[in-house]
Amino acid sequence: MSNVQGRVRFTVLLMAGLAMPGVAPAEAPTNAELYEMIQELRGEQERLQREAAHARAQAAEAQEELARTRGELERTRAGAGVLAGTPDVAGAPPRSAPSGLRAELEGLYVHHASADLNKFAGDIDGIGGGTIDPDSYDIDTRDNNPDGGGVRATLGWGMANGWDASATYTGFFLGARENLGQAAFDRDNVFAGDIDRALADDASLNGEFDEGIVDSADEDVDLDHHILDLDVARHFALTDDVAASAFVGIRATHLDLDTAVEYVNREGATDLDSYLVSKHTDLWAGGLRLGGTLRYAFGESGLSVYTTPAVSVLVGRSGADRRDRAFNQSSADVEIRDLATDQTSVVPVLEAELGIQFDGGPFFLRLGYFFSNWFDAAREVQITGVDDIFSDTTAFEVEDHDVSYGAAFLRAGFEF
Repeated sequence: MSNVQGRVRFTVLLMAGLAMPGVAPAEAPTNAELYEMIQELRGEQERLQREAAHARAQAAEAQEELARTRGELERTRAGAGVLAGTPDVAGAPPRSAPSGLRAELEGLYVHHASADLNKFAGDIDGIGGGTIDPDSYDIDTRDNNPDGGGVRATLGWGMANGWDASATYTGFFLGARENLGQAAFDRDNVFAGDIDRALADDASLNGEFDEGIVDSADEDVDLDHHILDLDVARHFALTDDVAASAFVGIRATHLDLDTAVEYVNREGATDLDSYLVSKHTDLWAGGLRLGGTLRYAFGESGLSVYTTPAVSVLVGRSGADRRDRAFNQSSADVEIRDLATDQTSVVPVLEAELGIQFDGGPFFLRLGYFFSNWFDAAREVQITGVDDIFSDTTAFEVEDHDVSYGAAFLRAGFEF
């Protein structure tokens, strides 16, 4: 650029000098020199044009790079919003972060609940002399797992920054009744599972009780379980269709389990002996709970699927009581024995929920399946060895058992 400007100035000065009066003209350049100068100017012009085109290309590349940088900055800002729990990230799934007051009510049908207790009775195929050894007979023991209904109610408050607090009550109210054999007939075809050890030979009950053989067995099970959860949750929008939340809280619970089994054995028309075993578990516990939810939304349809695993560790007091009542009809003798224990218990809990949700404005519906297992939540006093209730000869041990639930549920909610 400087060479061109110098040549232009030289040409202008040269022409001015030639035009000035009284000044001797300089020697005019030859045609060859002029042609060479013109060629140099053209070459310089072409070079400048090439440099300008290159500069324009570099400017376009810089604009593209700036656009990419702006896009990355926007994505970084959006990611920072996710990490901060921002509920209104563009494209967040429905209800990824509920805002305002909400109320939920849920009904559960518990089709399976197990306290993992000893089998109360069984059908015997083949009777032999002496004390019953369950391993020596084809004994079809019966499960007596309660079923029934449950209810869950939640009241929560969601905030615009993604935080959520809630209180949830869950109650299970279950029961079951099981029967084997008939007390009206002397068939000796029922195994007495809850006294599956030898009664002492000098017991006043008729001899078959000593062998664990009876004519009928009836058991009733009642299970009431109350659970209160206070949770604080944080919601995250992970992608346009995927949302997650994590929660932590405290849990308090009261479990009340009652079982009563009555064995009846008939010997002739006038001797009808019975043996009633009543057991009671009473658990009060509390502790920490944590878990999370992962949700996938099907676009803007309002439908989503989700799963919610959770774990709790509870500590509390657990009581286990047992009452045995033996009645001999021929001697009109009644004997009663009471045993009671109490101890500190640690109860871990695992639970999971899988469901589908439909959102329609402020309302939503959920349908799914719920499972939970309460480790060592139920305790029972079990008699061991040879026992004579009439002589107060008692050897017993306390056994811990899990309590588990499997339930289908329907939940409705409203956000105010």
